[in-house]
Amino acid sequence: MIKLRQLAILTSRYIRELIALIIPNRLRKKAETLLDVTIGVSILKIPSTNPLSVYYSEHPNHSQFLARLAAAVIRKYPNSVIVDVGANVGDTLAIMRSQVSSHMIGVEGDPKCFRFLEFNTKQIGNITPVNCFLTDQVGTKKVDVEKQGWNSTLIESPSGNDVHFLTLDTLLNDLGKLESCKLLKIDTEGYDLKILRGSQKVLSHGHPILNFEYNRENLDIIENDPLSIFGFLQNFGYKWFLTFDDRCRFMMNGTLYDTELLANLHAMNGRGNTVYYYDFVIFHESDQDLAASYLKIERETQFRINP
Repeated sequence: MIKLRQLAILTSRYIRELIALIIPNRLRKKAETLLDVTIGVSILKIPSTNPLSVYYSEHPNHSQFLARLAAAVIRKYPNSVIVDVGANVGDTLAIMRSQVSSHMIGVEGDPKCFRFLEFNTKQIGNITPVNCFLTDQVGTKKVDVEKQGWNSTLIESPSGNDVHFLTLDTLLNDLGKLESCKLLKIDTEGYDLKILRGSQKVLSHGHPILNFEYNRENLDIIENDPLSIFGFLQNFGYKWFLTFDDRCRFMMNGTLYDTELLANLHAMNGRGNTVYYYDFVIFHESDQDLAASYLKIERETQFRINP
C-alpha cells in the first residue's frame, strides 16, 4: 500500500507533469526531426522531442565536471572501465569521451533512448551499449513509466506494466567487468540509490569512484530513508565526497561521517528549495590521493583560486 506521504507526492507530481507536458505532447504530434548536437568533441543525433536536443545549446558547460573526473580517474587507473547507468542518448558518455579514450559501458532501459544511444556510441567509439533497467534485485516489477522516450522515470504501481530488472552486479559479472569498473556514474530519476544497493560486489571488489544524482522529488517516492545510502557506502570503505548543484557548480566537500552536514544538504534539496538536486562524487578511502587532486581541480576550475 502506498503511504499517504507518497500518495500526496505522486498526486502533486502528476498534476505538475500534466501541466508541463501539455505543450510538448502537442508538439509530439508533429513530425519528429533529428538534430545534430555537438557535445564534447562528438556530434550526436538527438530527436527534437528530447529536451537534450536544445539543452546543451543553452548550457554548453553542463556536466563538464564529469569530463574532469573521468580524466582524473583514468590517469590513476589507465586500464579501467567507465560505466554510465542512465546513459540516455549518450550525452554524458560524449562528455567523458572528450577527455578519455578508455572503454565505457552505457546502460539505458528506455527503448527509444537506447536506439539513439546505440547509434551515437558508434560515432563516439569504444563503448558497449546495454539495453536494460537496473535496481537492487533481479526480477520483474509492475511500474508506471513517466517521460517515456526521453527521460524515463519509473514509479512502482500495482496497475503498471511488467518491467524486468537486473542488478549492476549481475550485468557487469556477465560482461566480465565486475572488478575493472573504476568510475560509476548513475542518473536514473530516483533509482540511483537502489542501483547502488544492487552493486555490492562492484563496490567491494573495484571500489569505483561514484557519481550519482540526489533528487528528493524522485527519491521521496521511491526511498523511505534516502540518507541511509551514505551509511551503506561507509560499510564498503567510502569516505570523501564532493557535491555539485543542479547547474553543475562545485559546492562543497566533506566526509560521509559528517552526518549533520549531509542532513543539512538533504533538507536544502528539492523543487522550490535551495538546490533542486545534487550530483555527489564519492571516493573510497583507498583513493585519498585522487579525492584530494580532484578537489583541487574543481576548486581551481569553479572558483579560479588556489586551495
